[in-house]
Amino acid sequence: TSRTQNCTQHYIREDALNQLVLKQLQHFLSYLQQFERVFIRRQIDTTLAERRYELSAKQKQIEKDEKRMDELDRLFRKIYEDNVNGKLNDERFCKLSDGYEAEQEQLKQEIESLTAEVSEADMETTNVSKLIAVTKKYTRIDELTPEILNAFVDKIVIHEREKKDGKRTQQIDIYYSYVGIVDIPTDEEMREMLKEELSDAKKRIEELEQELKILLLPKDPNDDK
Repeated sequence: TSRTQNCTQHYIREDALNQLVLKQLQHFLSYLQQFERVFIRRQIDTTLAERRYELSAKQKQIEKDEKRMDELDRLFRKIYEDNVNGKLNDERFCKLSDGYEAEQEQLKQEIESLTAEVSEADMETTNVSKLIAVTKKYTRIDELTPEILNAFVDKIVIHEREKKDGKRTQQIDIYYSYVGIVDIPTDEEMREMLKEELSDAKKRIEELEQELKILLLPKDPNDDK
């Protein structure tokens, strides 16, 4: 244990770390229970915003590669026919066909790689749903158990202690299962979010009441004439 304590400035007492992680998980669970739709929208929007251009470029490259593959098939058939008809000698045919086959193999590998990357991006949306499913199994978290850690946490990164404005601070990053680091609103931010939701709900209720009043108005007999 002494080796761990004296090794680097990354050390933090186990009980302090447990309390910090427990408090963070409680806060995270509360956030998801109250603002599940907000969490889903933020995670997916962030993912798409960061990768939209990149994924679009990869998808276009896949289409370009596939088009070139079709073109190479046509070229191969053409030189084969020319070779059979005597328009192209065997040496030239072999050289061209080898080149076409090598390019096709390269394109095939590139298409497979790009397709896998695009599919992985689609999986990120699914991962958000997986984490939501995990949180629904718990109504509250009272203690930090191995089961809780395995369900919610992928890894914890402890940064080196720093001194800022005369105070020592140490950053702890929690990577949540399936989604990584999550930007969790503070208690004050969540209170403001709740006020906004209540305000929006109130407006919607007023709109529905107005629509209901219109529907309940007596029917004008002249409407049927």
